[in-house]
Amino acid sequence: MTLVRANHDKSNPYVVINKSIVKNKTLSWKAKGLFLYAFSRPDDWTFNTEDLIANSQDGKDSVRAGLKESEREGYLERHQPRTSDGKMGPLEWVFHEKPRHKKAENPIPPQAGFPAPVNPPLLSNELLNKEVLSKESTSSSNFPMSEHAFRLSHLLFDFVKSRAPKAKEPDWDKWAVELDRMQRLDGYTWEEIEKLIRYVHQQDRFWFEVILSTKKLREKAVAITTKMSSNKEEERPKPEKQIVKTPEEIARRKAEYDLWKKDLEIEMEHREKLKQQHGGEDD
Repeated sequence: MTLVRANHDKSNPYVVINKSIVKNKTLSWKAKGLFLYAFSRPDDWTFNTEDLIANSQDGKDSVRAGLKESEREGYLERHQPRTSDGKMGPLEWVFHEKPRHKKAENPIPPQAGFPAPVNPPLLSNELLNKEVLSKESTSSSNFPMSEHAFRLSHLLFDFVKSRAPKAKEPDWDKWAVELDRMQRLDGYTWEEIEKLIRYVHQQDRFWFEVILSTKKLREKAVAITTKMSSNKEEERPKPEKQIVKTPEEIARRKAEYDLWKKDLEIEMEHREKLKQQHGGEDD
């Protein structure tokens, strides 16, 4: 194999990164590409999902999946601090050249009544982050969320209750937190979240039996969005088929037209004669 390298100088900007991420087999090439793009930007660069989509051929769902993967593996943190007046400030992104959390070496202890697996898996960063996530306040008084989060939580529960009248009323704060994270961390707009809810419970017989909480909606959002996109493709009007006529068919239709035209001329001539005769009687 031959590598043809470019010059690395002021006239040919280059990026220097730690090679550990390149050898990290738990990451997809998509996540590694996002990482490379991030470290090619200035230190004061303001990251957002729209910028990443605009600078690649990946769509919104693909970029979101790569970002979630980067967060899971500890290469990315996103948080939204409050301003001095208590309101939520802009979303801050922090990329780490080395993962913030290393995978634990101790296996997950077996649950009571279940034998330990032959090759017990290592604790994932997702499990390690549970403690961090649990510290995020679910109280609306300590964590001022948008009213949209609560409005859409009620919308989802209304759909659920219409199918299951005995459904127990949920913890509204916890439900709102999941939608708030969809909007702040996953990059969905409130309009997109509402469309997902309405699609699930008004147009899809499979998903309405699955999406019974905002947490499940967030987990399956990418899959639902993909399903919605595929349905739109199927609904596009198909062009009408062009009927190919044989020479015999064309000749037959022309003969029919000529006959009709001749009959019409005879009829018009007859009417003209009757008109003239009628006019002569009046004189």
